[in-house]
Amino acid sequence: MNLKNAFTYMFKDNNFLPKYIIGVLLMIPSSIYNFFDTENPITRTIPFIKDIDPLNLHYIDFAVCVIAIICISIIYGYNLINVNTRIYKTEAQLPAWSNIKNIFLTTLKLFSIYCICIVILSLLVLFLNIVFMLLSNSIIGNILSILLLIVLLIAGIIILLLIHAATISFATNLKISSFFNIKFIFNMIKENKLKYFICLISYAVFTVISLGFAMCAYTKFYPLIILSPFVTFYTDLVFAEIQAGVPRPDEPISK
Repeated sequence: MNLKNAFTYMFKDNNFLPKYIIGVLLMIPSSIYNFFDTENPITRTIPFIKDIDPLNLHYIDFAVCVIAIICISIIYGYNLINVNTRIYKTEAQLPAWSNIKNIFLTTLKLFSIYCICIVILSLLVLFLNIVFMLLSNSIIGNILSILLLIVLLIAGIIILLLIHAATISFATNLKISSFFNIKFIFNMIKENKLKYFICLISYAVFTVISLGFAMCAYTKFYPLIILSPFVTFYTDLVFAEIQAGVPRPDEPISK
């Protein structure tokens, strides 16, 4: 994993600028979403927004939220294709946005994965609720309920630690079944502990940066939000290379 390359590889693409600008434009709805939050105290001080009727502002907020979700889904599909390409071709250029079919297909697969996960988690929660109801009137039941909550908490932490590995596993061939390939996921982490640790830390850092820009919408520094789409999409491209570097059998990790 070449960390320096993760921050610079995209600039080697001769068509980097137009590809980057498209990604930035798709990031704009999610960046400005908080401006239309009816609970945002800064909203009433921003020109053109402060004069909007609260009810209309609510409708705009909902519309921007829907558009933002769609755009982010497209970007996520694009990033996964980028990860898939870079796992096997370290010198590959950024994917073309013109390949809409593959981008939407990848996004659709991702949506299917989330739906499967939601169904599984919902069934688990339903099962636990039934168990709690049946055991709630006894001391043993209360103890078991506490133990089940602890197990659920531990399971949640494990899921958070493994979700990126599952995503990388999916990116290796863009097949839904690969997201649930437990054997491959654990072997990948086992053989690339340091790389995966760097992946998790990078995600945490980039998330903090993104949230920092998002919170600017609630402060007097709200004009800084104009930088958010540029920074966020760039960090997405950086993170794609870091993810691709985890399963890739390349040179030792360098700084």
